[in-house]
Amino acid sequence: MLARRLVTRGFRLLSTEAKEAGIKGTGKHGEVTQLDILKWRGDKTSHVREFEIGGQKQKWNYRSELVTRHGLDNNHRFIWIGFGVLIVLGFTSFVAVKTNVIENRRLAMLEREAMRKTLHLEGDARKKIGVV
Repeated sequence: MLARRLVTRGFRLLSTEAKEAGIKGTGKHGEVTQLDILKWRGDKTSHVREFEIGGQKQKWNYRSELVTRHGLDNNHRFIWIGFGVLIVLGFTSFVAVKTNVIENRRLAMLEREAMRKTLHLEGDARKKIGVV
């Protein structure tokens, strides 16, 4: 509620109100800026919680805080990058192989045509020279 009141009042607060909230102002004359409020919120949510059991302090955090802090919720960025790399490599190799096959077939066809011309074959006799 205090944070909402701080934001709705504008960009700057009086330093006395900020001291009550525990916010240090970095603006002109110690005024609290909106950036200070955002940093204060971030620090407030990232602290370690403690509770005491039998005179011993136990520290704990919510799972969501740990996931956010360590960047575990980055939408599997590296997996998607890996998929992209595999797609690019697969497409490139397909294009290379297909181009090579087409070029070899074209060369074989030109070679057969050259043999037919040198042997002066026509009609059904042309079909005698085929793929070897």
